[in-house]
Amino acid sequence: MAGIGFELKRLFRRKGLFATMRAYGYAGIVCTGPMLLGVLLQVGILVLCGLWGVGRANQDLLVCMVTYTLLASLTLTSFFSMPVTRFLADMLFAEREDEILPSFWGSNAVMLVAGTVLYGVFLLFSGATLLQGLLCLWLFNIMVVNWNGMSYLTAIKDYRGILCSFAAAIGVACLCALTALALGLPPVEGLEYQRALLDAVALLNQKRQEMQMAKSELAALLNLPSTTDFTLQDVANPALSGVPSQLDTLEQMALERRPELREEDYKTRIDVLETKRQIASLFPNLNLFGGISYDSNSYLYNNSWVQGGVGVSMNLFKLLSAPAISRTNDARLATDNARRMALSMAVLTQVRVSVERYKLAVYDYQIAQESARVDQRLASISRAGSDNSLSSDLESLRTQARSIVSRFQEAASYAQAQSAYGRVLNSVGIDLLPEKVTSSDLPTLSREINQSLVAGEKQVFTQSADAVVSRHPVSVTLGRLPAGVNKSAIYQSVTHVLAANQLVQGNGADSVKLQMNLNLERASGSQRGVWEMAVYNAQGAQVAYQKYTSYLPNDVNTRSVSALAEAAALSVVSDLHKAAGDTGVMTASNP
Repeated sequence: MAGIGFELKRLFRRKGLFATMRAYGYAGIVCTGPMLLGVLLQVGILVLCGLWGVGRANQDLLVCMVTYTLLASLTLTSFFSMPVTRFLADMLFAEREDEILPSFWGSNAVMLVAGTVLYGVFLLFSGATLLQGLLCLWLFNIMVVNWNGMSYLTAIKDYRGILCSFAAAIGVACLCALTALALGLPPVEGLEYQRALLDAVALLNQKRQEMQMAKSELAALLNLPSTTDFTLQDVANPALSGVPSQLDTLEQMALERRPELREEDYKTRIDVLETKRQIASLFPNLNLFGGISYDSNSYLYNNSWVQGGVGVSMNLFKLLSAPAISRTNDARLATDNARRMALSMAVLTQVRVSVERYKLAVYDYQIAQESARVDQRLASISRAGSDNSLSSDLESLRTQARSIVSRFQEAASYAQAQSAYGRVLNSVGIDLLPEKVTSSDLPTLSREINQSLVAGEKQVFTQSADAVVSRHPVSVTLGRLPAGVNKSAIYQSVTHVLAANQLVQGNGADSVKLQMNLNLERASGSQRGVWEMAVYNAQGAQVAYQKYTSYLPNDVNTRSVSALAEAAALSVVSDLHKAAGDTGVMTASNP
């Protein structure tokens, strides 16, 4: 250290502004050498992570691991730096340079053994994985040797050469990393994100193809030309009816209404008539005849006369087949009864199976709805995190793609539930066509078919299928917001989320009210946004209260607040459905 002081003193004796600046620069580098080395290392790590596409969370984890490793290595070597420096100075003064190198290896061995044990125990309880712990321990040992080597290198007194050597080492390390990046060595995390996005895109493409096929099938049912381009109106899904519980009643209705069973009844009647006809053919045949006759023969006494009579005939051999006819008729009746019984059992089975499938479809739709809401919240939170530099853009894109897929799956599960709903009506034998049609115009046909449909559904289900999604609309009120935030944009974001979750918007006297207020809080040098949300029913009573907290950037903007507002609104969707008197999907028992 004395040698360093003498060298710095010599630099300060030089005159001129440049010489003074150089002297202060050398003094600063000597005093803050380890700290500058750590700062350069951290900056290089962040730059390379950014070029490699590493997520923000993993970047923070890597910086934390490196920081703790540097701190631990400096703490350990600080206990040995003074004895090592004193021993080195004594050996140089005594001109015993041959003992310097063995002391270097000995001090390294002592510090490596002690440091490995102590830092290993720390890593064991730090929560790091095995691979992360091994990498940290490896870096720790390298830095211990590095700090100890710096104490020995000061004896050379070639401080410029030492500085250039360290700078060259850092440059070589960065150059190797950039070369690996340029050569296209695979960044694992980026490839994982890419794979996840490709899977999401493939699934979206599959759903898009299914929608295109469904659109073509709908065009064929509407008798539209194949080249006709039409757009369906995006409306809220009609509510699903509750699962029928009176299975005995449904089975009785199916036995009375199914056309297959009516066909068997007619076949039985026809067989009975055929049996009677065969039995009647065994009786004698009675023939009556009569008429007026004339003959031109002049030798006859009477040329014209009247004749009549009765003829009886009977096939005696056919009587022998009477027992066979009786057995055949009995067998035919037994066959008809067995076939009708089997068909009745099949009808009863269809009723129970269709009801069970509908119950499972309703349950799957509930799960799909909840999954879609969770994915929407994740997408909003991830988008907010991306806007606030808390997460990567890749993560935000992945969660948004997954949210879109969840919406597709929700729509598909709803379609499956509607299909199961129709199978229940078909199994019971409900005829959805009206018995009489007063007019053939389209509005009249539509109205009468709808009336017949509702009447038939009310006979089977506990809830009519034309029920609205919610009895009461929902109105949104935004309270205080930070300065510079567009209130109308925040309102549109919240109402869009509610509409996507089948909540009707309205500001009537019977509306359910959602009050949202945003409070900003300072915590540990960052800023936190706290959404306070209160839900009021149609009578004005508060039925739910919830807080949603997330971090915000210091410069609050409309985009970040909007993303957090969407996530906060999604957290109270279930409460809004309950307050609105949702008559949609009823709770089905867990299969």
